[in-house]
Amino acid sequence: MYAKEVNNQAPQSADELKAKLNPATNPYGATGWNYWWDQEVPNNPTYQAWFWENIVTSDNAVYSMLWDKAVPELWSNQYYYNYFFTTAVPTGMAISYSFSFSASSSFR
Repeated sequence: MYAKEVNNQAPQSADELKAKLNPATNPYGATGWNYWWDQEVPNNPTYQAWFWENIVTSDNAVYSMLWDKAVPELWSNQYYYNYFFTTAVPTGMAISYSFSFSASSSFR
């Protein structure tokens, strides 16, 4: 089986979905990493659960893409931005995410 054929298969686990979300492991065009971020995760409840509960909390590459790109650039019609503030924070799911603030930050 060729790598392209494997890419077209639906993930059966969070680990398989994680591989599809990472540009380093899934660079292909039509079903590449951006397809999974833009189409599959926002529209599939199983993938959403795996994404927020398993993948984001354990994979640095996906975590970085979420905070560096998906949330600030409002990917997928603001799905990631909205989900974080309407679901992850109110339900306490966001507690498992780490945040760091610069020591030089000041609030006045």
